[in-house]
Amino acid sequence: MSDTINAEALPPAPATIGGKLLGLDSSNQGVLYDAQAIAAGRLPGSSGASSAFNITGSTTEGFIIEVDGASMVVVTIAADGTPAFPVRGQVQLYRTGTGKVKVEAAGGVTLLTAGRPYLRAVGSHGVLRKLAANKWLWTGDTSAT
Repeated sequence: MSDTINAEALPPAPATIGGKLLGLDSSNQGVLYDAQAIAAGRLPGSSGASSAFNITGSTTEGFIIEVDGASMVVVTIAADGTPAFPVRGQVQLYRTGTGKVKVEAAGGVTLLTAGRPYLRAVGSHGVLRKLAANKWLWTGDTSAT
């Protein structure tokens, strides 16, 4: 007796764009995930943060972080270290708690926020993307306060 495989029973191959895996976030929005980060076991990182924390090195690259604090949580982007967070790497933040979430830069780091460093409300989502050494962009559903 020979084993046969029904190709229709196999899951579809994951879609990729530019070496990134295409997936859906919790809101069914399309997201691109870093395949190398997934292979290294770093994605989807799902930390639940309820107190201040730092974005450092490559340990948080590609992570999706649910921020669920009842009081304000400050997310600080640390200056490049060893290993440095990779350029074009990103971290996603979701606000699920009632406390405000503020993103700020440590000394020597430039953070482009358009004057809107906070996640706007419960359910808001933002993306931190590293543009160059010690230079970051913060985008998403953000506010000035």
